[in-house]
Amino acid sequence: MKRKYWLSIAIVLWAMAVVIAQDQWREVRNSNGIRVLTRPSAGSDLDEFKGVTTVDAGIEVVVELIRDVDAQPQWMADCIEARVIKKFTEDDVLVYNMTKAPWPVSNRDVVVRSRGGQDAKSGKVSIVFTALKESSVPPRAGVVRMTDLLGQWHLSKIGEEKTEVVYIMRANPGGNIPAALANLSSKNLPYRTLINMKEMVKKEKYRKLAREKYNLK
Repeated sequence: MKRKYWLSIAIVLWAMAVVIAQDQWREVRNSNGIRVLTRPSAGSDLDEFKGVTTVDAGIEVVVELIRDVDAQPQWMADCIEARVIKKFTEDDVLVYNMTKAPWPVSNRDVVVRSRGGQDAKSGKVSIVFTALKESSVPPRAGVVRMTDLLGQWHLSKIGEEKTEVVYIMRANPGGNIPAALANLSSKNLPYRTLINMKEMVKKEKYRKLAREKYNLK
């Protein structure tokens, strides 16, 4: 009886340890005001990444930048093509995205459904994008279609011209990419994306859109 009791306790403690380990982020880069953290993904050799920074723009400006899908190749790391496939609402869209991979690895593409929500009182915005396993977009020759991807943007208003940005993504690139190579990308991709975002939010295009839509001064 005692043996079964302690075995049960051991199993519970092991399960708790697994949950805690999955929730622990490890900082792998901290420069230019950008922190990059990674953690193991449950049931995978590939890491999940999180990038955290503060940009010098209002939260409304950052939202307008993220909504501008056609501009993603200008600032999202390694993105070479992006377009809206279908628009349900302004914050609920199907998006096609292609990512350039280093030679000799094939480029990757994905179709995601991106959905956003805002809490005006707390000054927070969350946008979640998930890969579709089935899509009307046919596969392209020489390009590997990703069907396992979950990404998140979390924005928090700090001030009229300050927004905290948290960028999280877990993705399986598919194919025969070594885990070490994929995990190296996890360290660099969020940093490069956020450093580019810091510049993009300075563009008058997004500031003008924010002023017009939200009646800002």
